[in-house]
Amino acid sequence: GIPVLFDTLHHSIRNDGETPLRGLDLAMATWGPADGTPMVDYSTQDPARRTGAHAVTLDVEHFRSFVRRLRRRDVDVMLETRTRRRARCRPAWCSTSWPMGTPGEGEGRIRRRPAG
Repeated sequence: GIPVLFDTLHHSIRNDGETPLRGLDLAMATWGPADGTPMVDYSTQDPARRTGAHAVTLDVEHFRSFVRRLRRRDVDVMLETRTRRRARCRPAWCSTSWPMGTPGEGEGRIRRRPAG
């Protein structure tokens, strides 16, 4: 089969009543060892725009909450925003023990490895 990428914004708009973590677990189940690490597109809704429009910037508190709930799930997280300036991910957003990449324009990549 084809591995399914989990998208937080799309899940918040359309789902079958499952929580975001349940949706993520369902998507992760489609990934096999040859597919690599499951991927998550993380973004939030821009409240001033049409449904499905990405927020201009990262909602840091919402992101922290999402990352805390990942617990021991091993995923790559892509950050999606509408900003055109080069954003910087700061390790303090999650935990200083989680390596974080430097995003490009409006997008970033975080490699999240479970502790232990």
